[in-house]
Amino acid sequence: MNVPEETKKTADLYAKATDAFIDDDYDEALTLFTELVALEPENPEFLLKRCQVHQKLNHLECALQDGEKALGLLEQGSRSLLARAHLQLGITLHRLNRFTEAQNHLEQSKELNPNEKTLVTWLRKNTEKLPKVEEKPEAALPAAPAPAAAKTVARREWFQNDTFVTIQVYLKQVKSELVDLNFFNDSLSLSVKLPNGSNYSLELDPLAHYIIPEESTHSISSTKIEIKLKKAMVGIMWGALESDNDQGTTTLHQVAPTSTATKPTKDWNKLTAEVDKEEPEGEQALNALFQNIYKNADPDTQRAMMKSFVESNGTCLSTNWEEIKQKKTEIKPPEGMTVLIANRGEIACRVIRTCRRLGIFTVAVYSDSDENAPFVKMADEAYHIGPSIASESYLNGAKLIAVAKRSGADALHPGYGFLSENADFADEVIKAGINFIGPLPNNIRAIGDKIAAKLFITENAPSIPLIPGYNGTDQSIDRLEMEAKKIEFPVLLKASAGGGGKGMRAVYETSKLKEEIEAAQGESLRAFGSDQLLIEKYFESIRHVEIQIFGDKYGNVYHINERDCSVQRRHQKVVEETPSPALDAELRAAMTSAAVELGRKLGYVGAGTAEFILDEHTKKFYFLELNTRLQVEHPITEAISGLDLVELQLLVAQGANLKELGVLDNIEYNGHAIEVRLCAEDPDNDFGPRTGVIHKWSPADAAKYIPGVRFDTGVEDGSQISIFYDSMVAKVIVHAPTRAEAVRRMGAVLARTVIVGVTTNQKFLISVMKNPCFQSGTFDTNFIQQEKERLFPAPHINNVKNSIIAAFLFDWTVRRSQQVHLRNIQAGWRNVKWRNKRIDFAVNHGRELQIQYDYLGQPDNDKRHVFKAQVLDKEHAKQGEDVDDLPIEILLFENDLGKQVAGPRGIQGCKGLLRCTIDGAQLHFYIAEDVKDVNEKSVFVHDFVRGHQVELVKLDRLKSKSATAEDDRVTPYTSSMPCRVLKVLAPSGTIVKKNTPLLSIESMKTEVKILSRHDGVVTMRVEENQLVDARVLLCSVDNANK
Repeated sequence: MNVPEETKKTADLYAKATDAFIDDDYDEALTLFTELVALEPENPEFLLKRCQVHQKLNHLECALQDGEKALGLLEQGSRSLLARAHLQLGITLHRLNRFTEAQNHLEQSKELNPNEKTLVTWLRKNTEKLPKVEEKPEAALPAAPAPAAAKTVARREWFQNDTFVTIQVYLKQVKSELVDLNFFNDSLSLSVKLPNGSNYSLELDPLAHYIIPEESTHSISSTKIEIKLKKAMVGIMWGALESDNDQGTTTLHQVAPTSTATKPTKDWNKLTAEVDKEEPEGEQALNALFQNIYKNADPDTQRAMMKSFVESNGTCLSTNWEEIKQKKTEIKPPEGMTVLIANRGEIACRVIRTCRRLGIFTVAVYSDSDENAPFVKMADEAYHIGPSIASESYLNGAKLIAVAKRSGADALHPGYGFLSENADFADEVIKAGINFIGPLPNNIRAIGDKIAAKLFITENAPSIPLIPGYNGTDQSIDRLEMEAKKIEFPVLLKASAGGGGKGMRAVYETSKLKEEIEAAQGESLRAFGSDQLLIEKYFESIRHVEIQIFGDKYGNVYHINERDCSVQRRHQKVVEETPSPALDAELRAAMTSAAVELGRKLGYVGAGTAEFILDEHTKKFYFLELNTRLQVEHPITEAISGLDLVELQLLVAQGANLKELGVLDNIEYNGHAIEVRLCAEDPDNDFGPRTGVIHKWSPADAAKYIPGVRFDTGVEDGSQISIFYDSMVAKVIVHAPTRAEAVRRMGAVLARTVIVGVTTNQKFLISVMKNPCFQSGTFDTNFIQQEKERLFPAPHINNVKNSIIAAFLFDWTVRRSQQVHLRNIQAGWRNVKWRNKRIDFAVNHGRELQIQYDYLGQPDNDKRHVFKAQVLDKEHAKQGEDVDDLPIEILLFENDLGKQVAGPRGIQGCKGLLRCTIDGAQLHFYIAEDVKDVNEKSVFVHDFVRGHQVELVKLDRLKSKSATAEDDRVTPYTSSMPCRVLKVLAPSGTIVKKNTPLLSIESMKTEVKILSRHDGVVTMRVEENQLVDARVLLCSVDNANK
């Protein structure tokens, strides 16, 4: 007989679900029975089974719903099923303290089927209690979990509610003294003499941690002990042992406050004192148990025992000392902890990775443009919080807190940026009953704002040197101008409420001051919600050195050495390293001491970074700011210290004592670490931000062979780099025994890292690693400007020649694969001898080059295609070269580049690896076609030899020839990337001089002013607050006299 597939599926699911229930795997059972209910929603058997699972998981409202629905379906059904429905409803209502209703259902169940085994067992244990207990209000329970998320929600709620679980522990009769403890490879044998005179030996899993709360029971038989308990935790709670001979059970429960038994002590010295009684009972028996173990333990175990006592606030002692002793640095956050990450991208991924390792449930939030981002996929749950504009999503504190409540999160990690240093937000999080994984709000208020920080130091820590400047509350333009003139130029304008170079301007002369103040205030307001500025003396030759500090809630503050962040562009860090080449032992001691002093004066809690500027010539340092968050560059500190700073944040937030933890007392620093920020920006155009789609992201294959390499990123193939957020794509971290080796490894890793589809600073970072000044360690914050000629060499055709050839081969392959008719005739074939074929390319939307080529066919029995070619500057391209005059010989290997794949805009494009030989050297390239529309295509070429990509636009040679004199007279100004128009500074009809600001635009939180390149009359094509795509005409300037 053929059994229908649906019936087979149902039978298999039912068997699996039943097995899971028998094996006490209630999470899995719930998931499977939910699938069965979805398949057959009117099946009372499935509903009753799921009702039982909900009871086990303490989802009592869910159990009630399933039971009531099943009962409704069974009004005319089987007596045995009807009896089970009444039974399950009775049990559920009893646990909800609705005793009268429970008794009615149980009596009906007994009437229908008095021999039901489950009913008889339950009634024997519970019926006598029913008349003695007064009716109580219904318990407030969480809403039923959504079926699709039943498993994960149930896993989390087990720890949030007063759920009971049953643990079965095997035991045997023994003849022993009062106490005996033995460790084995995978178990712990604990023998206790109970007050009823029996000796029992419990074999416990050493990874299991127990609290025995009030009224939890141990059911003891000849073969095993069944423990019913609440919320696992390290240790065994002090309690009293009582025997109930009638029931055949022994109950271990917490002593009630009214009991005459000795109260638990929280004094360690009293705890370890000798017990006078020869036969201690109850709580004293447990005291004696641990005293005996402690007295006979080795010193390391004794210290571990004392730590567990202190960490549990004197309520319990660990049975897991061996593990604590072996790994003193680890105290795991409580199981069941749920952390909401109020951030996005790389830092969200970073926090999730640590939480995963610690078994912590994570909740992500995302805006419209982040719906498919990697961090959203990594989190256990994710919630949409609004549009892509940060002010309506990641900067909306009310939405973040609402999601935290809705998801059941009991902690919130702010990451860095956005609201991470907003004291009001931290306050609201704490008021909502959610743990803020960061400094105390008062810490942030006192020091997070740069102006407040300087006032605090002046009053509380005057020994810490400050930079001359103005940090007053009067923020009028007149007052700021007056104070800037007092300090003397050059001065530095800085956003008081933030960092990362936003709202920061160096001003060298009075005439530019007002304009720059307004620009800095506007940028600060958009980035941090505050337009307050401070003004400082600008030092033109300094090192930027910061100290990592960590504090706890007990007044302990530690440092984890320094990081050197002197390589900067636009006042933003781009390369960081530790230890700093500029610090000797004496200077390091002075700077770390100042940072720790500041932390102690603040009573600082959590991760913080004290930033200083250092004058290498005088060896004097000055305080800049204290960042009250985890820094972007924290991985290099982790590399040399072996610590996980996110884990430390979690521990401190939950109340860990750093002194007791012991991990920061004697850190052994190891080797040298460097981090570079791989950003979507164009170093050849003043590091302006760039947007686009990442067609290929392949962290270096070299990482497989080079030790100490780490990538922290939030992107993948297909990720969109948008205008709304920071331009950082990834952080590349290298750790090596020496600085020289770290520099060498970083250069190698960067060269082998593939990122195709968006312009990045990859080539620039490779140049930094090769730079002699950087390699020597003798540089300051002006490094990029001073080494400009080496870091940005004049473009030479040889630097892009191979990429041009690869792009041509790609174009030729695609055209050939798309031929429908006469496919055996070579692409570009003509019936008469004519000059060589030509293709023009624009390199990175700038310089135009031409490749001239001729196809020589395929040698016999050879799959390779043979070409001759040359690459020339378009302006100097010669006409009519013969094939023999083309100097470059090319062999193209067969590939599948002609295969089209869907692009991000739904338009078909091609991409993949290309292998060819150019003048005898076999080379590899990764190529991707970015199709903006049917008329515009860019080709991105990653050169594995040079370690960076080139964007090439194939030019239409006919259009190029048709340019008119009118076009030459009118200068167009187009957007180089998607952006938002902030302000129109020169409306249509305005007569402007050269270098007059025409408009300001913003992309990736960075404001850019567009200046007129010559005198003329403006025609403005956009409006303020308008969002525009890349390469859109913004305005033009008509110079009639040009």
